[in-house]
Amino acid sequence: MDKNKELLDELKYLKLQSFVEYLEQVESSDKSLRESLLELCRHESERRYALTVQRRLKQAKFPKTKTLSMLDFKKVPQLPKETIKNLSTCKFIEDKRNVILVGDSGGGKTHLAIALGVEACSKTYSVGFYDVSKLSNMLLKEHKYGDIERFLLKLKKLDLLILDELGY
Repeated sequence: MDKNKELLDELKYLKLQSFVEYLEQVESSDKSLRESLLELCRHESERRYALTVQRRLKQAKFPKTKTLSMLDFKKVPQLPKETIKNLSTCKFIEDKRNVILVGDSGGGKTHLAIALGVEACSKTYSVGFYDVSKLSNMLLKEHKYGDIERFLLKLKKLDLLILDELGY
């Protein structure tokens, strides 16, 4: 068997898809073995990171994707930019601190909550986004069918739980 084919088969078996893609792109290279391996590992790390973030965003179940860069501070000038910048580091998650967003309707609370959740996902934290009224209904349903412990355990495992529309 051809050594190149054997190598590609092994990489596919090990599920190192980015290695396969990289090798197909750079067949003849003058790089050393260490340089090539380092580049391969970086490529695979980037691919896995992107997949992890994508999976975290999907699991969070955001109603729509909002980012901090989409925030329009002209519409809500009372939002303290420095505080938002500090929140975007997600240190509050590491410190196990709560963040409560309070303000008038249309003040950007949901947008900011989603944006912070997206930021947390990009830092590979597990996030869950729930509308409080829908969460209440889900809890009642889970309780009715005897699955509430499993559901509460799922919530407890989250790094960040976002509860929206608490006032309603």
